[in-house]
Amino acid sequence: MQSIISGILIGGIYGLVSMGLSLIFGVMRIVNFAHGELVMLAMYGTFFGVTLLSMDPFLTIVLTAPLLFLIGVAIQKYFVQSLIGPNDTPQLLLTVGISLLLQNIVLILFTADHRSLFTDYAIVYYNVGGISINKAQLYAFIVALLCSAAMSLFLTRTDMGKALRATVNDLEMAELVGIDTKKIYMIAFGIGAMLAGIGGSALMSYYPANPTVGHQFLVIAFVSVVMAGMGNALGAFISGMIIGVIQQLTATYIAVDMQNVAIFVLFILLLVFRPNGIFSRKAGARI
Repeated sequence: MQSIISGILIGGIYGLVSMGLSLIFGVMRIVNFAHGELVMLAMYGTFFGVTLLSMDPFLTIVLTAPLLFLIGVAIQKYFVQSLIGPNDTPQLLLTVGISLLLQNIVLILFTADHRSLFTDYAIVYYNVGGISINKAQLYAFIVALLCSAAMSLFLTRTDMGKALRATVNDLEMAELVGIDTKKIYMIAFGIGAMLAGIGGSALMSYYPANPTVGHQFLVIAFVSVVMAGMGNALGAFISGMIIGVIQQLTATYIAVDMQNVAIFVLFILLLVFRPNGIFSRKAGARI
């Protein structure tokens, strides 16, 4: 039970990051290989917000969330938009290039040293029925859960959310009824980046940052997206928690070094036996 609870708490952040990746793919059919670096940028933003401005780690979200949204919009408008088309290869190479660029910029500016925050969150534990719950992980999970609920309401209850879903389901019809699909693309990419940023800021309260930290979260996000069904943003959040539980159970009952191996095995099995995802009813699950 300890492993399950810990896995769910950690998996909440996995799910939030995965939602952002799934949203971008669901709207634009682009696999963003730079998504992990967006998490990394938010972690560094939170680190400097705490060390230079004396902000609470979770309060830095009010800075990193809009900043990552603007970065996402800029990436889509000035780089990705010109490559949208039937050929996916230029888009994939572009996002890989952006990933390497961001990594090296951070490496040059801040070196390869790990950056950690020493806060009460990381060392305080609640004991509930014999189960230890870390304060930082609990708060991060609550943030992830609230963001997931807000995204659900945004996609189903707002005009912008409905326009976004309409663009996914039928691009030509959406344009015929007057939806500005280029604007929708920018908003979708911006929101996806913002979700990655919120996840990174919450994660920084108990996890160290370095220029390559985004890689491991990108892999987990890919597995979550495939598990949920490509484009199923809300399903990706649930998948993230499932992966967190699998990680913790593997670390507890097999070996810590094997926890990511279990994820890779799951990834392969999903691609072979359930390529459309466990939450999708048909290929190309919609958001």
